[in-house]
Parts: sequence; structure tokens; C-alpha cells
Amino acid sequence: MLDDVVAGHAGGVVVAIGRDGEPVRFCAAGRADTRGTPLEPDDAFLVASITKTFTAVTVLQLVDAGAIALDDPVARYVPDAPLVDGVTVRQLLDHSSGIPDYAAQPQLSSAVLADPARSWTPQEALAAVAGLDRDFAPGSEHEYSSTNFVLAGLVVEKVTGRSLAENLRTRITAPLRLTTTALAPDGPEPVTAFSQELGPDANSEKTPLHSLETVAWAAGGIVSTAQDLTTFFRALAAGELLSPAAMDEMTDFQGRSGFGLGLWRVRLPTGPGYGHGGDLPGFDSFAAVREESGDVFVVLSNEDDLVPHQFKRAVFRAW
Repeated sequence: MLDDVVAGHAGGVVVAIGRDGEPVRFCAAGRADTRGTPLEPDDAFLVASITKTFTAVTVLQLVDAGAIALDDPVARYVPDAPLVDGVTVRQLLDHSSGIPDYAAQPQLSSAVLADPARSWTPQEALAAVAGLDRDFAPGSEHEYSSTNFVLAGLVVEKVTGRSLAENLRTRITAPLRLTTTALAPDGPEPVTAFSQELGPDANSEKTPLHSLETVAWAAGGIVSTAQDLTTFFRALAAGELLSPAAMDEMTDFQGRSGFGLGLWRVRLPTGPGYGHGGDLPGFDSFAAVREESGDVFVVLSNEDDLVPHQFKRAVFRAW
């Protein structure tokens, strides 16, 4: 089925499926670069907004340690950040802050794509929303905004006195032995991305990903593999990363969109679960787990046109 899906496309897909405690099965089809190198199941991808789950786990570990409370005001930690007055840490993680999405601002998107080698700071990304009004009063609605997780990353750095990359390494990737997962550009080199948004050559071999990786940061800058993502989500579901109380908070899904704290409510073929998805030019990702059984599902693509919702449904049917 995967071979049929990628036929005629520049890129490819990697899929991981684990059911009923069985070993995870990995499949790959398509190309990893412009030379036609076949994609392998252990290839690395920029996993985009799946990063938000890692960032949320880091924040909740600090909650477990008593260093942060979910209902603390964000302004206590980052008082100079835009639009944070009256917003709590919880409202960042469940997208109820009302702060507009910096990634949806056309001027910022144009600047990021116009200079692909530029390094962006979190403060530069946040400047894109500094002059805007809130979308709604904090806590009154839920609306997805990557700005929330850039702010959450800054809160982590302020509280710990260490970089977000170091926190992710010491708190998550090293304990779980996720050897191919890190915040870009420190992680492994991802496979070639194929996207018309990347310019006239439409691939990341000609157009660097550095600006995209750095502007995404705590909201979307992690590079990982299907193997590492299955390990991470199964460990999360098994209670290896957070206390039961923190997991209860994380999986308290709110609003029509079913937002938890850095998670979405998801229905797998075997029943309800949770996970997260993401996309950046040239990359599409999705990962989910069912807590009761440890069933896990990951799909990664390196071409914009390869992972529409119809394809994910086809993979579910194949499950």
C-alpha cells in the first residue's frame, strides 16, 4: 500500500504500528533525497508540532518537582513577553491563552522563507504578535497557537536556568535512550524535505531548513525517528515520565478540538487514545498511543503532498 501511495512522488513515508504489546512494526517507502536513496525505517525527520508534547512533558516534570504550578501567571517568569498578562501556564499548554499564532502571521512566514540560513530567537518569533490583540479572553475558548509553546519553552529556561535543548536531553531523551531525537540544529540531519514552499528548487538540499527549525523551536523544532517516537509515546502512556497526577492534568481534554496539555484526543482503530501531529514545509508527522494497551502509531513524511487525511485513514484500515 505504501509503495502505491508514494509512486510518482519525490519523497516518501515511514509508518510504525504496535499493537497489543507486540514488537513495533516499521515500514518505509519512497525516497530520502534527490538521488533516489530509499527511505529507511530509522531515518530522521523534522517532526514539527509533535515537539509540543515534549515541551509539555518538560513543563509538567517541573510541576511534579514543585518548581512551577500550572495556574502560575506566565508573567511571573517572562514579564516582557507580549500578551501574557492574565495568562497562566496551563492556558499555554491547552491553547486557551487567546494569544495569536505567530506561525500564522504572513510577514513572519515570508521572512523565514526568504532567508533560510537565518537563526531565529524565540523573542524574534514572538515579536510577530506583539502588536496584535488577543483572539479571546484567556480561558474562555481553545484555539491552537504555536506562540503558546514558544512561551512555555521560555518558562522552562527561566525556571531551570538551562536551555530548552539541555532540559529535553536530560529529562527525556537521555533517560529513554532516544539517541536520534534532539532539538534542531543539534539533532541528526533529517532526510531531504520536498515542498513547493522551499523555493524554486523545492527541496531542502538547495534551501536550508535552519530558519524553519529555529523559528519553530519549542513549538516544532525537534528532529526524531519513528522508533524514538514510539518509545517516547509508550513511555508517556506507561507513566514513566510523569506522576499520575500530572498525567491526569495532561489528558484532561477540553473544548471541541479535544486539547489536553500538549496532546490531542485521538481515536485509534482499537479505541480512544492521545497524541499529536505536525507539519512544516516538506514534513508531515503524526504520533498517537492508546494508554490501556500501549497500541502506538507513527507516520512521518518528507513531502507536503504525501500525508493527507485520506492517507492516514488508509493506514488505519491497513492496521
